[in-house]
Amino acid sequence: MAEMADEPKTDTKLLALVLMIVAGFLIALIMEATRELDRDLDWQSAVLTRGLFGTLVSVPLAWRFLPKIHAFHKTLFFRSSFAVVFLIAIFYSVSKILPADAIAITSTQPIIIAIISIFWFGSRYFFKFWVFSVLAVVGVVILVSAKTPDGMVVVGMLVAATVCRGFSIILLRFLKDIPPSIIALHFSLLVLLVGSKRWPQNSGQFVKVS
Repeated sequence: MAEMADEPKTDTKLLALVLMIVAGFLIALIMEATRELDRDLDWQSAVLTRGLFGTLVSVPLAWRFLPKIHAFHKTLFFRSSFAVVFLIAIFYSVSKILPADAIAITSTQPIIIAIISIFWFGSRYFFKFWVFSVLAVVGVVILVSAKTPDGMVVVGMLVAATVCRGFSIILLRFLKDIPPSIIALHFSLLVLLVGSKRWPQNSGQFVKVS
């Protein structure tokens, strides 16, 4: 009986692993495709397209849960906002540096999540985790050490965005009462809202898309 009870859990972990691999491949593919687009439009168009496509996919998936959506749910709003910051940063970065470099920098995310968990939840991690974490950080430092000053600005932005991404994942622990499809829809709607505006070149201000 114990073995039978463990099977669903094993299947779930295997499915999660497969989904993570597929998601990682798709993210790399999207980033490379974004880099090949016109330099004046790539990352901004990518954000808008992500919001539009995500919303079109999320609405039917979340249809029966729509009465449960709370546009002004504080935790959900902060989670989506942190994720949007990361999305914008990752798309912008691949228009300035190689997608492989951007992925390598954001691969420090598990370390950031661990640090947040230690201070927020008092979590503990094994010595091996910290050994591999140090090796990963050293690898990223070696990678970015040859970047130009402009490239270092992008690296700094990516690190800050990865911290935001870490918080967005941590906040999922407080959203267990909200269906995953609603969380995805809320995020996509926020991306669509942000993506519907355009950042002019060499400016930090938003302007409406003509």
